[in-house]
Amino acid sequence: MNTNYKILLATILVIIVALELALRCMGVADTFAEKSGLPDNSLFDQQISNPYRLIRFNENYTNQTGDFSYKHFIGSHGFIGESPGSKVSRYRIVVFGDSFTEGVGAFSPDSSFPALLQNVLNVNSDTGKYEVLNFGNAGSDVVFEAKYLTDSTLRFHPDVVIMTFNNTDISDIIQWGGTERFLADGIARSKSAPWFKWLYDSSRIARLIIANALKYDSELLLTKQQLEIATAEARNVVVETATRANDFCKVHQIKFMFLLLPFYSDLANPAVSNDSKIYFNRLQQTISNQGVHCVNLYQPMSEVIKPNNFEQYSWWIHDGHYKNKGYELIARIVADSLQLPQPTTTSGN
Repeated sequence: MNTNYKILLATILVIIVALELALRCMGVADTFAEKSGLPDNSLFDQQISNPYRLIRFNENYTNQTGDFSYKHFIGSHGFIGESPGSKVSRYRIVVFGDSFTEGVGAFSPDSSFPALLQNVLNVNSDTGKYEVLNFGNAGSDVVFEAKYLTDSTLRFHPDVVIMTFNNTDISDIIQWGGTERFLADGIARSKSAPWFKWLYDSSRIARLIIANALKYDSELLLTKQQLEIATAEARNVVVETATRANDFCKVHQIKFMFLLLPFYSDLANPAVSNDSKIYFNRLQQTISNQGVHCVNLYQPMSEVIKPNNFEQYSWWIHDGHYKNKGYELIARIVADSLQLPQPTTTSGN
């Protein structure tokens, strides 16, 4: 190879490296997690040692992004707070969900929507008749939650179970699958990544080519046709999971609510808001047709959150979760939807 070719190759290499560094510095082609100041959180090729995706026990945990930082204590049961004891003289509500239930984006765990729901329910009570347990787990989905519900929740003696769904459940199920994720050895395993995932992870230039030139979804690495099929399959899993959870609760005389929670972008982005409304309405109807009490938060939240005020409720600089005011709104709507009886004195073991 003569000198001119060597110089040309070296120049091309320098340009590629410089372009790669520039794209990284500008945040071009960052994933959602990377935009929040976190490592990429692709769920492909994951394996966890329990079938509930519980990853912390008896541990102080700092929830930190580029927008906020606060501490959680994760109890022995794997969720926020001390593990609940016996239920005495209180009506107990267990709320399952992912990071939106855990309260990411709130100033503290006391500002999560389950904590605020307890406050709303007890606003006219001096004795704290209602107890709301936050079983939100960032990164979870309804399949993990239904597994925990059927395996472990009865020991907490719930009167009501609320299972919260948002559209991250769809992408999670696309990557984890349905109940086939649960293996006989007590672990859970997600699907394998596409062969080019290593290239996508290592290069922003490759990400731009894969997403823009080859038209793959930038998060799930599927073509448009593949994504449509996978989304429809995941939606069916959601309906089946809601039905299975409802049937379990009915057998054990537990009230069950399946809660559809939109993102702020579903509500305040005119480009997608109408499609989101149709999507949530159809999903609610499908689940309700299975005899499940399904509450759709889209309409009541859209009456409050508008394009000119949504920053009061959400839209951190880096993070896509709700703020305290958004969680307060969710808690009030859920409280109105529960239609709870006046609790009577009960005791648990």
